[in-house]
Amino acid sequence: MEIRDIKVYSIPVDFRTWILVKVETSEPGLFGWGEATVEWKARSVGAAVLELKDLCVGEDPLRIRHLMRKLVKRHYWDPGVIGMSAISGIEMACWDIFGKSIGRPVVDLLGGAVRDRIPVYTHLGFGSSEHVYEKSMTGEALESVEKIVACGYHAVKVVNMPFHNQHVFAERRTAYFNMMDVILDACSGRIDVALDVHGRCGSVGSAESLLSFLSGRDLLFVEELLRPAPAATMASLARKFDVRLATGERLVEMRDFVDLACERAVAVFQPDIAHCGGLLAASRIATLAAGFNISIAPHNPLGVIASSAGLHFALATDNFLVQEEMSAHFSAAKDFIETPIHFEDGFWTLKPCVGLGITVDENFAARMQGRHEPLLTNSAVDPDGSLVDW
Repeated sequence: MEIRDIKVYSIPVDFRTWILVKVETSEPGLFGWGEATVEWKARSVGAAVLELKDLCVGEDPLRIRHLMRKLVKRHYWDPGVIGMSAISGIEMACWDIFGKSIGRPVVDLLGGAVRDRIPVYTHLGFGSSEHVYEKSMTGEALESVEKIVACGYHAVKVVNMPFHNQHVFAERRTAYFNMMDVILDACSGRIDVALDVHGRCGSVGSAESLLSFLSGRDLLFVEELLRPAPAATMASLARKFDVRLATGERLVEMRDFVDLACERAVAVFQPDIAHCGGLLAASRIATLAAGFNISIAPHNPLGVIASSAGLHFALATDNFLVQEEMSAHFSAAKDFIETPIHFEDGFWTLKPCVGLGITVDENFAARMQGRHEPLLTNSAVDPDGSLVDW
């Protein structure tokens, strides 16, 4: 068996464009699906997948380690997030092919399940961009919490750190802290809260101000406090404040996770299976983390194919903590993608399947192509007019 072709579908959903990757083989009817979504990089990632196709055609899709080495090492430059995401989509599809070829789910190929179901958290507004990024400082945020609790979710993620450059001045800072108090009080004893800072702290001083407020509060974790920073900087903050720190969604090299582990910089690693190189790379990161008693909570605000891969991964990963999902995306995909995911009482379970368990209506997907996602980062402006991190 060998790879014969690779196809890419760019599907606009909310503010993202899902990049679906189909790897076709020489075996009639045998193909696999993966996902390589990167916000606002859809055209670049799609082109990268097709560029990598030349290295894949003729290769055995079941020699996954060999193929991944080839895709990384046959270029002079490091792949970066664009290249690694393209590789991740192809890699996922190869696992899907492998499972289908032997009639087994991918979780079995990863060593088998170590749990029966996985706890899940969602975002305010169940993941719609309007609620996640625009209404998290309003009364609607509290209404959203009540609905999420009623659905049985184990945690809710809040993304509401004010946009700023070096410092959030007193009036805005007080309003933000007051709103966080209201949200934390509403969730106390009922559902865990994860705070995603989105890398918006533009300075260590800003990060220290936030952590001082949060210190001692029982948050699930505080995510992406800073944009990827030296591990020693994160470790210094971790030692100074009583807050569980998490990071990893923007890291695509194993060496970055090694540095964080050796510095004891964070309590939770958050690799993104669609960015870090795929299931095999994520499993390596999880093994590294286990050696340092670090938990794994994969980053996953992407499409339902990435979510399905995440379910197989979580079932087979000893130090898995909790799974992120954008619930609204499942409604967006219901007309053209079937997944093996069953949600009940805040848990995902795996329906009987082979491979990843994905079915895609390609005709429907082809008709959906064409629109490019809105650039939400335009809203990331400090009150002084300077552009800041979204």
